[in-house]
Amino acid sequence: MRGPRHRTSLPLAVVLYFGQWYSVLFWILSILVFFYKGYNLLFPDERFGIEIACLLIYLLVEPARISMMDRGNKASSWVSMLGGLLLSVILIVYYSYLMFLQTYVLKIDLVLGGAGLGFTALQLVFGCFVLAVS
Repeated sequence: MRGPRHRTSLPLAVVLYFGQWYSVLFWILSILVFFYKGYNLLFPDERFGIEIACLLIYLLVEPARISMMDRGNKASSWVSMLGGLLLSVILIVYYSYLMFLQTYVLKIDLVLGGAGLGFTALQLVFGCFVLAVS
């Protein structure tokens, strides 16, 4: 007699793996871009602080989201997967803010935000698929 089958999604695992590396690259490049913006562009004082705070919140949310989705995928845990999917929606809003609503949007912000949005959207789609079949 066979035991219960775990339905682990390889495409989700691959996108989560590369998304994890991209999030490290995104955070490092975003810090460098903020240093450039802070040094070369005039910011209203409160706006610069808010944008840095959003980046620090990203640093907390993104590893938790990837960990929850990875755990949900490997253990077929719908609770972890659902939590990761909800955090994905928050990150999609953040990437959209980064691309369109910041005080200064540079071309590198569009590239970084677009790539992050792409990774997060793929993870969201694959995560919904895993949630639907488990």
